[in-house]
Amino acid sequence: MDRTSWKLRHIGERMWILATITATEAAALGHYGRGFAVVAEETRTMANRLNSIMERTMFEDEELNAEKIKELAFEINFLALNAAIEANRLEEQGKKAAVCAEEIRNLSQETLQVFDAQVHTHSATPWPKSPITTDSSRDCFISFNIGGTAIVENLKNVQEVVTGYTGQSDCLTLRQRDYPIIDGIFGEPLVNPSYVILRTPWAQKDCFFAVAIDEINYLFYSAIGKAIDVPTDMPVKKYIRECWENENGEPFYFLDWLKLAQ
Repeated sequence: MDRTSWKLRHIGERMWILATITATEAAALGHYGRGFAVVAEETRTMANRLNSIMERTMFEDEELNAEKIKELAFEINFLALNAAIEANRLEEQGKKAAVCAEEIRNLSQETLQVFDAQVHTHSATPWPKSPITTDSSRDCFISFNIGGTAIVENLKNVQEVVTGYTGQSDCLTLRQRDYPIIDGIFGEPLVNPSYVILRTPWAQKDCFFAVAIDEINYLFYSAIGKAIDVPTDMPVKKYIRECWENENGEPFYFLDWLKLAQ
């Protein structure tokens, strides 16, 4: 039994414990903790699968299934992101669960690093502190790539991140609710995309959409700066509802998902 196997087994056990703690916090929150409860249960399921693989590898001389382990780590990474979204929504009430989510995500990245895999987040951008521990005057944003272009959205408008969806229709069904899919914004539809489920509170009607994305870049905090002109070479200029410059001089592009869906 090599060192890698023991390390992966330890990571899986730690993930399961953290997911259990998150489930306990979800139960204490009652109705408000339903989102955390879903994330916790799915994380425990993934952690159990990882532990089962490691048990067969360590005690039954089965060959280490690196691809399956990396796949599980990617899925757990997205689950931790969804926990951060819930924490941002609940603010102080979600503080303890957010800490667990941060640690679970760190463990998922540690798993990927065992195989020198490229993670879903920008290597130069660390996972930010829990949204509920930061200055309330600074909004939390999510940056994601669509066809090679980075788009930003306020985390308040993000309901969930979904990975592993294999449906072929133009609608994503999740927990008995249908979300129209926005795909091919910058040209051809993405191959094996993930989805960010967004709401449009700025529109006349509060709509929800599943937006196909390449990957999540990172979460970050920023006090929104001044409005700026949209560059002429921006591929979807006519669909941009807002373009701002943050305190670092970098532009934020907010798309009008409602217009894109028409």
